[in-house]
Amino acid sequence: RVAAGLIGRARHVVELGCGEGIGAGILAQGRAHYLGLDTDLEALKIAETVYQDWTNMRFAPHNITQPAILGTPDAVVALDVIEHIPYELEDALMGNIYTWLGTGSGICIIGTPNLAASHLASPESQAAHVNLYSHDRLRVLMERYFSVVQMMGSQDTSVHFGHGEMSHYL
Repeated sequence: RVAAGLIGRARHVVELGCGEGIGAGILAQGRAHYLGLDTDLEALKIAETVYQDWTNMRFAPHNITQPAILGTPDAVVALDVIEHIPYELEDALMGNIYTWLGTGSGICIIGTPNLAASHLASPESQAAHVNLYSHDRLRVLMERYFSVVQMMGSQDTSVHFGHGEMSHYL
């Protein structure tokens, strides 16, 4: 819900790592077009089934570290995705987002667990998160691609602009 609010009036939205479409309906509501990308073909089939009656939604398989022709969306959203991208591919991902947004002119929302709270994660989560970010490291990465970067953090359901290192989620 926060990501949908932050992208405001964006008409064309791309969600990276959409999976089964858990947040797709929220991100697509009131938009002209939503495109969900993921490499998990089974998850995409589920999303397509769940949202089969939504005429403004489309799902497609794509490795987001590889270039693609997506048009120029107004917003790109990637929640719980970047921590699964190996360090050596993070610039490929961010370069793609920058290009897809028309050289950075759109809105990019990145959400990821905070490295500072990683000790609270389950062993399964820790194993899957190959590239965790601190508040400062994520900000530095984003500032390499975007001229305006606003960092937020969250605990449970509250979103704040406070102390980044104390946030569970960035």
